[in-house]
Amino acid sequence: MLLGHQYSAGNYLSLEAVGAFDALTINSQENIVKDPEATGEIDAEQGFVSVGLRHQGAYGRYRTNTVAYNLYSTSRVSLFGGYYLDNVFNRTGINHQSTLDVERHRIIAGVEADHLSIPLDMNISKPPRADDVDYDFTSAQKYRIDETYRFTTGALFIEDIYKPDDHWSLRYGTRVGVSDYNRLGFYADPRVGAVYGFGGGSTLGLSMGRYTRVPTGYKITRDLGNPDLDYERAWHLLLRAEMPLSEGGSVSIEPFYKRYESLAIDDNATQFVSEGEGYAYGFDLSAKYRDDTWYFFGAYTYTSSERELYGGDDTLYRFYGEVPHTAQLIGSWRFAHEWALSVLGKYNSGKPYTPVIGTYIDGSDPANPRVRPLYGEPFSARLDDYFTLNLKIAQQVKLAGGDRLEWSFELMNATNHRNISDILYDENYKIRGYVEQLPLLPWLDITYRF
Repeated sequence: MLLGHQYSAGNYLSLEAVGAFDALTINSQENIVKDPEATGEIDAEQGFVSVGLRHQGAYGRYRTNTVAYNLYSTSRVSLFGGYYLDNVFNRTGINHQSTLDVERHRIIAGVEADHLSIPLDMNISKPPRADDVDYDFTSAQKYRIDETYRFTTGALFIEDIYKPDDHWSLRYGTRVGVSDYNRLGFYADPRVGAVYGFGGGSTLGLSMGRYTRVPTGYKITRDLGNPDLDYERAWHLLLRAEMPLSEGGSVSIEPFYKRYESLAIDDNATQFVSEGEGYAYGFDLSAKYRDDTWYFFGAYTYTSSERELYGGDDTLYRFYGEVPHTAQLIGSWRFAHEWALSVLGKYNSGKPYTPVIGTYIDGSDPANPRVRPLYGEPFSARLDDYFTLNLKIAQQVKLAGGDRLEWSFELMNATNHRNISDILYDENYKIRGYVEQLPLLPWLDITYRF
């Protein structure tokens, strides 16, 4: 729901609300040998309602944007006969931003404040993590927690965009935040940047700044994690160059480097410790063109990223989300007035995974010995590369009275490329198959506008 009222020029008040609810039931015997406790029925319900009141104001050189909101979400899961998780997340906050233009300065300042209340009732293990190469529910420690977590966070930010002449644009500012959760306290993130504009629309810019975030919720929660964890931080360095190619077209390149500090990583003594370090570097290359008939956008990204995974081990491992090569091509051609032909192509390197290099017999339960995997170096292997090509033709038909009928026919994954998203192992950890994404899929869409 969106209710809006513009009560004067540049001044707007709106009430916004959105909600959703989902439920599922699964009964699976898939892991009865490999992970016997992770077998049986799963019943889950989750939903949320978000309500916000927004005010936008314009008073000459001064503009404001203010949002007061509440997000209420619930998640209830029962699984495997006796384990469960009931979680309520209630977040109330206000965000305000002011912008003031003064001669050659544009000053942007704002405040964010949130209060969170999270009742948690659970009898379950810690959730599996993407960087955990050997999650096993049967042997994982189970936790019984019935507690309500309450805390408040806030942040102030200010920056000045200064244009000393027609070529230079300087940006500098800082973000200062605070949280009363555990021992997090205050942080300050300075940020600075500069852009030089050449003749003809070409620009060259350099920016640098620090970004701070709270570790994933359970990592910093008592019992499940380590309440003494610090903020996770990253330094970003970005260079950007953009140059027009012709009327309606341009090309840009953005080399970047990121340095990660105090990441929350696994530790035998305290479960997690704020000692993780790492890096990422690469570049984004893009080109675009548009006129009355043609549209083209192409992009390519290269990324390399490594980080520590274990406390007391300064070895850097490939980041589980690293995708070195990503490319995308979008093109469209409008012809015969209301017809359009378009193409969408996507390619990226395969997802990293940790290979199984052997097995052993786990006899911790003599009545039910199990075959367990031995893993190689974390995330040292990759799945096959991903590729998809979508072809689409569409027409718009104008009807009497201004109504319109729009239809389109699309072939998704037109080359029927086999895209693998995961590996399936049998009870002896031999590969028995793969999880595959959509094959060739025809798609017809009809829309009537009135």
